[in-house]
Amino acid sequence: MKLVLVVSLVMVGQYSLIGTIAHAVEDSESALDIALRPLYSQIDTFRYQLDAVKALVRVPCKKEWQLVFKGVAGTGVGLYSLWTAASWDENTMGVGGNWRDESLRDGWQSGELNVRRVKLSLRDFEGRRADLIFNGTGTDIHNWFSQERLISSPWEDVELSTPNFFGIEGYTLEDRRFYMSNNHGGCGNDQGWLCVTESQVRYDCGWERPSTEHPYPVIVYSRLATKVLWNNVVNAADVTVGRADFLTIHVDAE
Repeated sequence: MKLVLVVSLVMVGQYSLIGTIAHAVEDSESALDIALRPLYSQIDTFRYQLDAVKALVRVPCKKEWQLVFKGVAGTGVGLYSLWTAASWDENTMGVGGNWRDESLRDGWQSGELNVRRVKLSLRDFEGRRADLIFNGTGTDIHNWFSQERLISSPWEDVELSTPNFFGIEGYTLEDRRFYMSNNHGGCGNDQGWLCVTESQVRYDCGWERPSTEHPYPVIVYSRLATKVLWNNVVNAADVTVGRADFLTIHVDAE
């Protein structure tokens, strides 16, 4: 009987010791958990920030300028027709690198696209370029190209000039499109800033005449800070009249 009592007391003591140790471990784990809570909170914050950064990376940044049209010189296809045609036929129009974004152009024409600014650029394959910026608010694919809407250009005298032609349609009798002309006065006296001649219609001035090196359409522009005498280009050594290899139209829109 005494032996049973002793064993019982020993077992009770062991259970008590085990319980004390267990409580100590639990208290220790609880204290550690409390100490780690701020770290857990910081980790959660970092996780949310990382998710936000990933979301931003997945969403592409919207470009300020979106390309709507590229018209290439010398392909035999008129840029005016390429730009104004109701539909695009890649087989007959997309020759030589000509290109048009139907979605942007149609949205612009219908008024669904909110066009803020328009940029017309003249470039050659050697890297030379000239940029014209227009106010595109409330415009369509035809009327944005005007002196009244011009914001900036390479030419300092355009704003105060009185052009005889300034428009995409241009001088139809001579098939001169995207035409910025200061004056006519016979082929040797014509002056202006930009001209895209697309075919021979009437007079065929020497300065817009095609050649083996420069077939239609021919894109010429002033490389001066002012208007230029177009006939200068017939001189092989002339540097005042530039020949662009292609013309592009971009829009800043939403």
